[in-house]
Amino acid sequence: METGKAFLLFGSGGRTMVPIEQSGLRLGQVVSYGDMANPKQKAVVVDAEGSTYGQKVVFVEDYHVSTVSKTYLDGLGGWQYEDNPDFSAEECAFLIQRSQEAVVKREKAGKEAAEAFKIEVADLIKQHPHLIPGRDRVTAAKNIRVELAKAFPGVKFSVKGRSFSGGDDINVSWTDGPTSKQVDAIIDKYSAGSFDGSDDSYTYSHSAWIEAFGDAKYIMSTRHYSDALVDKAIKIIGAEYGNAEAPTVEQYNNGQANGSPLGNAEGNYHWNWQSLINRTAQEIAA
Repeated sequence: METGKAFLLFGSGGRTMVPIEQSGLRLGQVVSYGDMANPKQKAVVVDAEGSTYGQKVVFVEDYHVSTVSKTYLDGLGGWQYEDNPDFSAEECAFLIQRSQEAVVKREKAGKEAAEAFKIEVADLIKQHPHLIPGRDRVTAAKNIRVELAKAFPGVKFSVKGRSFSGGDDINVSWTDGPTSKQVDAIIDKYSAGSFDGSDDSYTYSHSAWIEAFGDAKYIMSTRHYSDALVDKAIKIIGAEYGNAEAPTVEQYNNGQANGSPLGNAEGNYHWNWQSLINRTAQEIAA
């Protein structure tokens, strides 16, 4: 491999190495970049000499700086040549000045946001003296117990946390009492982010609340139903749709509450007794 050069790697394990051409673009030449995550934006070459990864460009919309080379432009990435008149040397100098001002502005905004965040965290801690300040999963679990006991006195909650190779989680379970929606309204704010199954990605959300009182990557709740609550759900469904072939509590508990109060709903999972009882029980606050 040649020394003093940067390479683009292609193929499994980077088997094909193409040296990045460090210069060759004109001062003031207009190019653009865009991909699925970034809308296309034009940029101008503002440096006649190349560095390790190409020549410096300034984007004309937000004045952020990047580098590009003929290797990138001739490749299959998001860089493209634009058929626009070249910018003059004076216009390039203006873009450089604006990019420097933009850096200062972004740094100032970042410092102000960080200071505001610290103040927000401190205010939350003052406003909730019954909670324990801390940033870890153990602290989050303790605070969840405190919040649930305060919101639903007399209801016994199980709050268990664990760590694993991909992160950590907290599982909350209880029988009857508040609905899942009521409990989730309290515990969801301890979640470190959200998982997107469409692309198998996890997005972290760094909120002031979790900075103050802890978090876990996954926060989950499971509401169990007593026989009395299941029986109540069956009676509610029967009153609304009719009691035809109403199952017993035992049949529901065994996953055998077949048939439907609508009579002819075989094959429609959403309207069979098992599903209707589960959905109805979820909505009943005991």
